[in-house]
Amino acid sequence: MERHSFALTSSSKTKVRYESSRAYVEISHGEQDGEVAISFGRLATKEEFSFTLFLRKKNPALERQMGERLAATTDEIRECVIKLGDALQREGAEILRGSDAPFEEMKDVRWWHFQPEALKKSSEHGPLD
Repeated sequence: MERHSFALTSSSKTKVRYESSRAYVEISHGEQDGEVAISFGRLATKEEFSFTLFLRKKNPALERQMGERLAATTDEIRECVIKLGDALQREGAEILRGSDAPFEEMKDVRWWHFQPEALKKSSEHGPLD
């Protein structure tokens, strides 16, 4: 993060947030499900994007290789954060530079684009949005 002029701006037991002059990256650990995840967006906007979905779009093989990223222990959390951080540096360099392209590309990306079978099951219960 230092290479791209990010600084730690907030932290809690389950989340840390880094910001540059243009973008933010948050790393979180879900207390309920144990998922370690990264979200990102541009500052001064209300956008928030999933790095998992970004990876599914940009490098699906890498995203699958990384597994579920569920962690219960400190060591498991650390391992997930390292894997995600490496993937962010390799595949998300434009995010870290604050380039507009990856943010614009993610505006219309939703989880059901990668699981269309879920839409078929959910269509009986109404729209997902």
